[in-house]
Amino acid sequence: MTSAGTWEYPAPGQQSAEQQSVGRFEPRPGSVRPLAVVIAGQLLLGVAVGLIWLAWAPRTVSYLIPGNGNAVIVIPDESENQIAGDGRFLLLCAVAGLLAGLLAWFGARAYRGPLMLSALGLGALLSSALANFLGETFSPGSNTGALRTAIHPTLTLHATPLLLAQSLVAVLVYTLLVGISSDPEFAAPRVPAHPAGAAADAAPPSLGDKALRPDDARS
Repeated sequence: MTSAGTWEYPAPGQQSAEQQSVGRFEPRPGSVRPLAVVIAGQLLLGVAVGLIWLAWAPRTVSYLIPGNGNAVIVIPDESENQIAGDGRFLLLCAVAGLLAGLLAWFGARAYRGPLMLSALGLGALLSSALANFLGETFSPGSNTGALRTAIHPTLTLHATPLLLAQSLVAVLVYTLLVGISSDPEFAAPRVPAHPAGAAADAAPPSLGDKALRPDDARS
């Protein structure tokens, strides 16, 4: 309201400072280091998952038979060992994702937020890829051999979408903790209400009211 008593409406698209601050995310100073720690910690988890998977996964058997011409056909043994390696990899990645989500939530209280969630998902994805690489690289066995013989092929992850399992579990755990958290930082933003006594003074006139002229204000 101006000194003459007229009400000044804000320009179209213009917001007050309180409205602009609602919902704005400002990263805390020095927040890059804890994000890097979360990613590095999950890479260490990936090393552990890869070594455990390598030692825990059962060895499989395949048979080499001649095909058309010089082709060689590899026939895997019909046993559950062919999918047991994938199942155990999924279980290990799910446990690693659960641990990563809990540690990121309780171990970095001052840095909770969307950046931590993004670092958690990225680190989990890199962790599962590293575990798969270590398991397949250091796996004993061979994928070649003489015809009409049995071989023990190297450890292989047949279902590649399982590489997303650790990331999905970690993000899900962190999101659920955000949903049940009582931290006011994650509460729905509210615009501060005007004091009750000033509500009548701050209320703008209706569109049908005429603006007060300087002559009316003097009278």
